[in-house]
Amino acid sequence: MSGRKLVGFKDDNRRRDVRLDVKGVKFVIGGHEFPVGDMSVGGFRLKNAIGKMRPGQSFTITHVVTADDGRVPLGANGEVMRIDYAETSLGCRFSKLTGGQFRIIEAIAMRRPLSTLTTTAKRKGFFGLFGN
Repeated sequence: MSGRKLVGFKDDNRRRDVRLDVKGVKFVIGGHEFPVGDMSVGGFRLKNAIGKMRPGQSFTITHVVTADDGRVPLGANGEVMRIDYAETSLGCRFSKLTGGQFRIIEAIAMRRPLSTLTTTAKRKGFFGLFGN
């Protein structure tokens, strides 16, 4: 299996990347906010987007909006895979996430505040002990 897994999560779900329900999360695409139904590090379900996007369409998620953290820049690319009329949502997947984008998506899926993600300063020398 080549997909990234969520750390510390076990489930009998047969998906390559386990989908988890998320509440209060919105993705900003093309200047519009769309609620996210569930997500994993591989994909997500986008609510209220039927008719606004179609299968095969590529897009960029410019920001993530959460109640706790507000609007956070993301810049991740995605693609619409299918329309789910029963759930009135679009099934989408992420395209090649960077390390920083992966950490943001994983934190949201695991219900961790995004404020816990800090950029670590580049250390100098051997474990930051030596060097200028």
